[in-house]
Amino acid sequence: MQTPATSAEPEEGLWARICKRLESHPFCTVFESDLAIVWPYVDKERQKRFSKINEFAAAHGCTATIHDPGIRVIFRQVRSKAKRERASVAA
Repeated sequence: MQTPATSAEPEEGLWARICKRLESHPFCTVFESDLAIVWPYVDKERQKRFSKINEFAAAHGCTATIHDPGIRVIFRQVRSKAKRERASVAA
C-alpha cells in the first residue's frame, strides 16, 4: 500500500526540476499545470498563493516573477554582488 504524499514532497519535486534547469539556464519557467500540484488555484486565495510561491522561491535563493496572474512563474537564482561583479569582469 502506498503512503499518502506529504505536502513537502510536491515542493521537493518541483524544486528538483527548477534546480536542474537553473544549472544550465539563467531562469526556469513553471506553468500552471505544475504550480497547481504544489499550490492549487483557488480564486479567493490568489494573494495567499502568490505569497507562498514567493516564500518558496526565497527559501531556495531565487526570485519568482509571477506572470499572467498565476499562469506561469519564472524562477531566477539570486546572485550575490561578488558573483555579479565576477560575471561582468569575465564578459
